[in-house]
Amino acid sequence: MSTATLSLADQPLYDLVNGPSPTTIADVIARMQAIDALLPASDGLKWFNLLYLMVTQQVDLNPPGGAWQSPVWLNCLDVVFAGFYFRAIVGSLGGQAVPSAWSAFF
Repeated sequence: MSTATLSLADQPLYDLVNGPSPTTIADVIARMQAIDALLPASDGLKWFNLLYLMVTQQVDLNPPGGAWQSPVWLNCLDVVFAGFYFRAIVGSLGGQAVPSAWSAFF
């Protein structure tokens, strides 16, 4: 995808989320913190991202017990799902169709 179709305002977010896929929860948290720092308070994606960041931080610091029998599996799920989120942002900024689950945020 050519970044020539991006607005100048969208370029920093695109560059941030279009990097290598995160491999750890720490990578996910760092990227979400960078998104939070980049977006203005008037952007609805900032607020979704902040909520998602808070949940991810809790999974990292205090994984839920009970039904979650495998913390390793939960960590993997968190990283994989965050990758879907970041790719949806890239797709949206690039003018591509995004899965309907993400379309409300874009």
